[in-house]
Amino acid sequence: MILTTADAGRRWTEQNPGRALTDAQLQDVDFVNRLDGWAVGIDLRGTSPLILATADGGRMSTAEGPGAALRGQFNAVSFADPRHGWAVGY
Repeated sequence: MILTTADAGRRWTEQNPGRALTDAQLQDVDFVNRLDGWAVGIDLRGTSPLILATADGGRMSTAEGPGAALRGQFNAVSFADPRHGWAVGY
């Protein structure tokens, strides 16, 4: 589940996960500013690493990453700016 807030945490709203999050187990989230962020984990449909990205402050519906060519999962993500980052896992 991913929740968003627009009022400094007074109210939280669950995001509509879309297909990208329906079969995902997320492990870590990182934002470099109010809009650009990433979440990593595993796509449970194919047991492959998963990277989700947002450029609008939290609607993580864009799946990116290596896809089904790799097995395993990502456990942590860290970005220095909106274009350069690292994801680690096994």
